[in-house]
Amino acid sequence: MMPIDNEFLMLYALYLSILTVLIFAFRSAKYNRQAYWHLFFYAVYTGLMISIFWDEKSFQNGNSLLVLFYGFVFPMLHFMIFAFIRIVKSFGKKHIRPK
Repeated sequence: MMPIDNEFLMLYALYLSILTVLIFAFRSAKYNRQAYWHLFFYAVYTGLMISIFWDEKSFQNGNSLLVLFYGFVFPMLHFMIFAFIRIVKSFGKKHIRPK
């Protein structure tokens, strides 16, 4: 069961844009190694969301908003963890002086 409300269309667009960015990252030699990890986590939470969408009980009794929330939480959590790692790495490089 795939809902086609405006909110879910935004969710589908988010997942499609993430996939597009990952495809372009694979083409770049600089980000190729990172893109494999991002693709792995993207595949995990996309598979989880497909399993949630597959179950019709997920949308009963007004739970469609909860499904929509979970759909947005996983990509945002992925982005926040990635941003945190990039910030920590940038601080480490700036404060270490070569001898």
